[in-house]
Amino acid sequence: MPLSLTLSDERRCQHCNEHVPQNFRRVYGDKHDIAHRCFACDSYIRISQGTAAGLSVHVPDPDEYSYRRREDLR
Repeated sequence: MPLSLTLSDERRCQHCNEHVPQNFRRVYGDKHDIAHRCFACDSYIRISQGTAAGLSVHVPDPDEYSYRRREDLR
């Protein structure tokens, strides 16, 4: 039986399409365990304030300020 497209999409970040583990989706995602942002495309502070659940926060978005991306800190 083939996997439905919806099931596959629920396992991916809705912003960057990266695979997101079930535990991350359960803890940080919305009430349907869907991640709207993940650590590949957002910062910890923003995720901890609710961006993975689809909430807007007052911390600058890494998409708008590329120097705030995690990989730039390496």
